[in-house]
Amino acid sequence: MGNPQLKETTRSALRAAEEGDPERGVKLERALETDPYNGALIIQHAVARVDSGDRDPFAHLTDIIRRAPDWVDGHAALARLRWETGDRENFLFDLEQALGQQPKNPALWNLYIDLLAAVERFEEAADGARAAINAGFADPVLQLIEAMHAGSAGDHRRAMQLFAELPDQLTGRAVNEARQHMRMNQLDRASVLLDQAREENPEDLTAWALTELIWRSRKDPRHDWLFRNGGLISFAPVGLDDTELEDLTALLEKLHASQYQPVGQSVRNGTQTRGNLQRNRNPLLVHLFNRLQSAVDTWFATLPDPDPAHPLLKHRQSAIRITGGWSIRATAGGYHTSHLHPGGKISSACYISIPELNDKERAGHLQLGHPPKDIPMALEPVHMIKPRAGHLALFPSFLYHGTVPFSCSGQRMTVAFDAA
Repeated sequence: MGNPQLKETTRSALRAAEEGDPERGVKLERALETDPYNGALIIQHAVARVDSGDRDPFAHLTDIIRRAPDWVDGHAALARLRWETGDRENFLFDLEQALGQQPKNPALWNLYIDLLAAVERFEEAADGARAAINAGFADPVLQLIEAMHAGSAGDHRRAMQLFAELPDQLTGRAVNEARQHMRMNQLDRASVLLDQAREENPEDLTAWALTELIWRSRKDPRHDWLFRNGGLISFAPVGLDDTELEDLTALLEKLHASQYQPVGQSVRNGTQTRGNLQRNRNPLLVHLFNRLQSAVDTWFATLPDPDPAHPLLKHRQSAIRITGGWSIRATAGGYHTSHLHPGGKISSACYISIPELNDKERAGHLQLGHPPKDIPMALEPVHMIKPRAGHLALFPSFLYHGTVPFSCSGQRMTVAFDAA
């Protein structure tokens, strides 16, 4: 049997890290003394050292990785932390070294490709998939990944050749090939493939998001059924007074103080908090998420009747809970690229503080249903929302969403979450 005190020290330190305990650094150091090879402790210790401004925050994490080059979670953490602290050229250095030592390790290849794609180095991601295939992994999924990233890089000929060689029934082929046809403005073929993708997996919100764009562009009457004339969108006060908003802004500024633009997220010229903000035990955040859950419950109860074929209304009688939260801070020039959260059913934006925005330019406005940049469709957003402090936007997760850049001084502080 293990030492129960050792396990409790480790659990307590990890809980402190998750909950944003101001003493988490000390607790993590203490836990590492008795549990020095616990991967979660090592990673959270590195995060805490970054947040405290340590000059060499990755020393221990790097040392362990170089002794255990097959530790995938460690590589993922190190690469992301290096990127977030500004090392954009060498953030993959140790992962590339590990691949040189273990070229037959599929988990390392998957991580390498995913990280390249997450920072929009799509051509390199496609080449990474091809390198993995050449290393001996003759897997059609890797060819699908190569095709996806080649298309994202704009190499449409390469992408289409790869898609043509894939098995027809390969999971994920239909929706990703549909997106490739949309990139090339071949909407007839894309529509057929999306019908197939939704039939294969009715829960695939990416397929529904792409379908929304095509149905709207063609004025297909099914779009009215899907969108419900905006009746699935809410923008309302969340029930916080001015003092509470000011206190939340001050707290969130501290949480953003040592943060950088994260890997694989939609924010540009801004920062995002790490981890799940909902698990932070600060009373201000506990109160905020209680208010947010209450707002979700109230709004969800007002939606139209259940519809078993509809991607959101099929869940109309289910209990919808917030599954994770984070904060975004944007300054002049800040915005979100058009993106999805396919893991949820409901997406959101709660405005804690906003700058003085130019209404004529719709600066800072939330855009729903605006095509992502790789799909050249001449569609305006299906709905736009002007930010207002203390208000919460709720909308189906099958809608692409982003924001209009703003150029004024000041900051836009939001808290967002997914619910499912």
